[in-house]
Amino acid sequence: MSDQPPGDGPENVERLADHRRRRRPSRIRDATDDAAGLAARLAKVKMLLGDAPYEPVGFDGAHYWVLDSGQHLRSAAPRDIGGAWLDSICGSSRYLRERYPRMRNGKPVNGFVADDARRDIMLACHEMGFWEPTNIRGAGAWRGADGDLILHRGDHLWIRGARRALGRLGEFVYIPGPPLPPLPELTINDRPGVALLDRLETFRFARGSFDAMLTFGEICVSIVSGALAFRPHQFIVGEINTGKTTLQLLIRVCLGANGVVDVTDATAAAIWQALKGRSIPICYDEFEAEADPKKQDRILALARQASTGAKLRRGSSGGGASEFPVVSNFICSSVIPPPFNSADASRFLVANTVQLEDAQTGKRHRPPFSLDRLAIIGAQLTRRLADRWEYLNKTVLPEIARLMGEQGYPGRITDLYGTIIGLVSVALHDDIEQMNLAGQLGSFQMQRLLKEALGQQMPEYRRCIDHMAGHRIEKNRPTSQQLGELIQVAAMAMLGRAASREQLTLWGFVEDLPEDIADAGKAAQRMLSAFGLRVARIAPGNDAANIALQVAHNNVQLAELFEHTRWRTSAESATGGGWTQALRRAPGATLSQGVRFRAGVQSRCVQIPIAVVLQRPIAPEPGIAPAAEDTAGDAPGVLH
Repeated sequence: MSDQPPGDGPENVERLADHRRRRRPSRIRDATDDAAGLAARLAKVKMLLGDAPYEPVGFDGAHYWVLDSGQHLRSAAPRDIGGAWLDSICGSSRYLRERYPRMRNGKPVNGFVADDARRDIMLACHEMGFWEPTNIRGAGAWRGADGDLILHRGDHLWIRGARRALGRLGEFVYIPGPPLPPLPELTINDRPGVALLDRLETFRFARGSFDAMLTFGEICVSIVSGALAFRPHQFIVGEINTGKTTLQLLIRVCLGANGVVDVTDATAAAIWQALKGRSIPICYDEFEAEADPKKQDRILALARQASTGAKLRRGSSGGGASEFPVVSNFICSSVIPPPFNSADASRFLVANTVQLEDAQTGKRHRPPFSLDRLAIIGAQLTRRLADRWEYLNKTVLPEIARLMGEQGYPGRITDLYGTIIGLVSVALHDDIEQMNLAGQLGSFQMQRLLKEALGQQMPEYRRCIDHMAGHRIEKNRPTSQQLGELIQVAAMAMLGRAASREQLTLWGFVEDLPEDIADAGKAAQRMLSAFGLRVARIAPGNDAANIALQVAHNNVQLAELFEHTRWRTSAESATGGGWTQALRRAPGATLSQGVRFRAGVQSRCVQIPIAVVLQRPIAPEPGIAPAAEDTAGDAPGVLH
């Protein structure tokens, strides 16, 4: 205990943290409080407004937001809250005239006192707290705060098997839109997944029933798209008259006319504006490779963002900004798909359609199907996935992730194919034993697809090295040497002739070594130096572990080489070229200061072990062996 008297000395010094905690609370409330806090604010608002036909939402500092009598979200600046606007948000209700009657000589007359009504609505919005128009949700599937599936059916919500009214739910406002088909009750005999999969198998796919299963899985993704942690996309490709457009029609009918954004020629901006806050799928027919590549690149970039959820902000002519959530999956079809980079390949499934021909007559035919029946199947499938949502997320997807993780598959491949397998499994089977998840992963076609996916998962540094190595030193002469060839010659000269032959075999090259390896190495180094490249010994010893490729941070030739790539740079870059950021992620890469590449030219650089530069890593084999009965070909029932 201190001997100092109270109020004298450091014991009475108030800590800054304590001072902040006891400061007067802000008058601006946070509209994202928990449900109890929201209910308390709504109770206060009800006391202020009485039985109002509208519901105040909040205030963003410039506009007051309310849900009108039809559950539409409306906003107005203070100067715009007049009699006409107040009448509009109340609809046909006589609330305003009864609560704020206009009086003359002590008697009510027609009309209401707009000033009093405006004052109360503004006070109510202030009571509700700060709110921005970013948490708006339209039709589609959404994930609730507790992980529940919230199906927005246009004119109502469907949560945990019950119908709910539109409006505010937690921090989000669910606004009305064109209605989607109502969800039916299911009987024990209803198997919508089996019925739809049978219909899909009437299309002729290159991989038969396996591609039909992937397409069925993508339809399931479309139903619950906005609620998924990861959304796979699909490309349906094939020659003309192979059923691509018919397949798009089938998908649209299953999901409902108002359940998709249907486009044939659109920009990325037009797509996210057409979504209008909805999480419904985008069905893009005729997405041809010969179209404007920049437009295609922007649409693919939008799809990449949508896979994991994106909020796009765009400025307006009035100086404001609008925010659009994009959590939709894309189903595109074309004769030739656009070129995919590794990021696209890890998000898109590809199914090839082929000609459907009769073996005897040569005529193409497909059994007719009823559009009305397809619409019923789609609604039933939606109800089944809604009923099985908790089982999917708490049992099936974790088990798939465990199996694929044990077999060494990276997270993105698990996201892509695990999501499809999980949705297909709960749509078709009732319990996890029937699903045989390990068997599905071990099937011949799935193993082949997963192995191909692993091969496409090329690290960014590897792609950057390969782009650089493939560059010709004379762009207008196809037979001129490539940088990769020069790097190889310079490395072999530094290793020494005997070591070079041994290392050449290890790296898998079969070309003969030049007889004048030392002179060839010197010539190669001179040409490389013009591009800010140098093969150097960075540690004592005559072996590959001590030799690295040095790549300058800044070099005019490298800047031109990478000019139109994602690894480009700017002249004033202080952290090195974009290629530097990619290459420093290579295994064993280090940074070096002040390397002289040519007389008078010195630069910082990144050093990459020469073995990494010249030897592409081999993707690991998947851990599951194909089932014995699958190794001879496709599973029984595959269409060819």
